[in-house]
Amino acid sequence: MSISEIEITVASLNIKVTGNPDPVDCLQAKFSLQFVAALALLYGRANETDFTPQTIHDVSVRDLMKKVRLVADASLGETEAHVRILRRDGGVRERHVTSPKGEPANPMTFQEIEAKFMDLAEPVLGRKKAEGVIETVRGLEDLNDSSRLVYLCCKQTKTKSGNR
Repeated sequence: MSISEIEITVASLNIKVTGNPDPVDCLQAKFSLQFVAALALLYGRANETDFTPQTIHDVSVRDLMKKVRLVADASLGETEAHVRILRRDGGVRERHVTSPKGEPANPMTFQEIEAKFMDLAEPVLGRKKAEGVIETVRGLEDLNDSSRLVYLCCKQTKTKSGNR
């Protein structure tokens, strides 16, 4: 990547909570603006499934993390962020966000909710059940019996006898 610096300006509390420049596990990575910014720039996203030991130790992620500089700005609200990306060729890209995606002021579309749900639920429920949950929720107004939705949301485990 031809990036020389990534400047992220946020409220000082955000830096205290998410300013971990060297996360060593998946949980710490979720509280690292440096890690999340590098993931987003390299992969175009920072989904739950992207927080793995492999990505935490990925050399390209780590190299980009080193280019992130956090700046505290007391005038910004807790949900605001200003990102400034400086390229080696002198170009600059900037974006100011007042409310992150998913907040009431910046709601997710149903398609974005579906994608996030699949990212979180598929590893637990399996693709077929996770898609079934989505289809059932789409018709929630017409659902007379919630037992199907409850069944779809439950992970099946094997008993001692091997039955589910």
